[in-house]
Amino acid sequence: INTEDELTKIIPKSLNGISWKKSMKWSDHDLSWGRPLRSILSIFDAKHFPIRGGVIRIYATFKNSQLTVSENVQLMINSEIQKKYDKIETYQNFAQKCEEHKSQILNLLHNIKKEGKKIIGYGMSGRGNTMLNYWNVGTDILDYGIDQSHERYGRYVPGMHIPILPPKSLDDVDYVLLLAWIFADDIIKKEMDFVKSGKKFIIPFPEPHFLP
Repeated sequence: INTEDELTKIIPKSLNGISWKKSMKWSDHDLSWGRPLRSILSIFDAKHFPIRGGVIRIYATFKNSQLTVSENVQLMINSEIQKKYDKIETYQNFAQKCEEHKSQILNLLHNIKKEGKKIIGYGMSGRGNTMLNYWNVGTDILDYGIDQSHERYGRYVPGMHIPILPPKSLDDVDYVLLLAWIFADDIIKKEMDFVKSGKKFIIPFPEPHFLP
């Protein structure tokens, strides 16, 4: 299945199926897009949670609601302005850093493969899959990936078509690319036999490095 072809069929159908009475045209296309949520919803609270690398939870209600807006909303807006999240230059710099990081991780992975070593992926979540597609890492680099989720067994990473297998012995593996890097401490403790054999986990962020 070609993902791009399938999305080309699905997205127009989904957009045209929006039932809101008022809509706006999407550029010069025939597709209509529902009015922006900000035109009908109002944020009354916002909270930051440190889980999974950082999560922002937004609480919203209809514009005509009488709910009191928490001071958290303005505090978060002020913080984003202070960090220049409202400036295009911030995202241009971020894009450049992403490209630099991509070069670093690819150089590391390619050098390992040149040595004839076996690398697998560990933790084939959506977050990790996004990175694999951005890096363009497929089965030329990773022999396969393992994951705890039963729903993923026997399937493939979208785009890169890396097979996903149940957890198995790492005896024949030289390096593990830890795509669930935010759980590195727990996973490394779990795979102590692999660690004691002198083999390494590749941790992609914040800079590519080995553990332990």
